[in-house]
Formats: sequence, C-alpha cells, structure tokens
Amino acid sequence: MIKFFGKVVQPSIDQSIVGEGNVSVAECIQSCYKSGTCVIAYLDANQQCRFFNYKPGNTIIVEEAGEEVVAFKADLDVSSCPPLYKELSSDMMTGFSTMKWTKVENGWNITM
Repeated sequence: MIKFFGKVVQPSIDQSIVGEGNVSVAECIQSCYKSGTCVIAYLDANQQCRFFNYKPGNTIIVEEAGEEVVAFKADLDVSSCPPLYKELSSDMMTGFSTMKWTKVENGWNITM
C-alpha cells in the first residue's frame, strides 16, 4: 500500500463505508489490503474509512490535502519504484488490473 495525505474529491459510485468515525488509519489501510476487491482506502475528515473497489472504467480524482489519508494497492517493482509519491504518474498494477495514474495540478486522476 502507498499512503499519503489526500482526499478523494470525485468518488466512484462503487464505494463502501467501513468504519463510522472510530477506525484508525492503520486499521482502515490494513482492512483494504486484506480485502479482495478494495484498491483505494480513504479515511475522510469525519474519520470514516471508505473503500473504493475495483471497477473497470471508473475514474477517481485524488487531491493532496493536510489531514485526510488515501492509500492504494500497487504492485511496484523495487527497482522501478519512484523515490517520491509525487512522481507517481504512469500505469500501475493493483493485483486486479492496471490503473492509469495521471498527474494533475494538485493530485491525480486514477482510472481503473
């Protein structure tokens, strides 16, 4: 899982709320990691853990932000792993399929 401070500003319709204000960042991320369908975990400002499940054709817009946390599954080869998450802008494997990351001004557009 790759984790950074950010928020999902255009959520896909295929999401589920896992915790109602009482889930830690670690619990949220670990639960997504263990899930067979979750590709992105998002702990929002209300401390709700949201899972975004893999669904071909969906696009999720993620912006960098101060206190909310976004984490996503990625199968990265250590030799090709970017040194900084801000350099993420390519196609990445998630265990399901390839997700296309497109860098925009303050975040990324992630297309499944």
